Amino acid sequence: MRNLRVVLGLVAVLFVGQARAEDTFILWPLIDMSGVHVTVNVSNGYANIGLTAEALRTLAELTFRRRGIRVLTEKEMYSAEGMPQAHISVNLLSASDGMVVYTTRLSLRQNVTGSNGRAIATAETWTDAGSLGIAHRLELLGVIRSSVEQMAEKLSNDYLKANPPKPVVEKELLGEANEAASKKKPASPPKSSGVR
Repeated sequence: MRNLRVVLGLVAVLFVGQARAEDTFILWPLIDMSGVHVTVNVSNGYANIGLTAEALRTLAELTFRRRGIRVLTEKEMYSAEGMPQAHISVNLLSASDGMVVYTTRLSLRQNVTGSNGRAIATAETWTDAGSLGIAHRLELLGVIRSSVEQMAEKLSNDYLKANPPKPVVEKELLGEANEAASKKKPASPPKSSGVR
């Protein structure tokens, strides 16, 4: 029993160490990314219960905006470096007794360049496998919405790790304060009443 604990402990340490080493590699494609355009694909639609691509896209976009990631229109995506696109895929398969098998996945797709600096292909530069499970049809909307929100949060967290907020330097604050003070009009001297 003790040997099993030691082996499990070593496996956990190796796994954590590997995850930390891979962290930089995972975050690299997110550095200086200008934002994301969100697309959603839902197979075997359950629109009658509100499970639509549009509703899930809106949920993901709200999550990104709340976390400070700019949501790009399709036109903005085409002019952005790398053409970043967060693609959410939801696959649904009806089973018996109102049960539905589901999978969710989020992938960040970007144009990648060759050594000559030219774009050569679109590749998945970040992914989250999301969820695989089974839910009753009546609970399906909540389950899928929760999974989409969690995936968008994970991408947001990694984006913020790759692009930490820049610290405000004291000189910048003083410069802004001095600039604001110089824009204020000086007080005019009191008018003389002419009586002495």
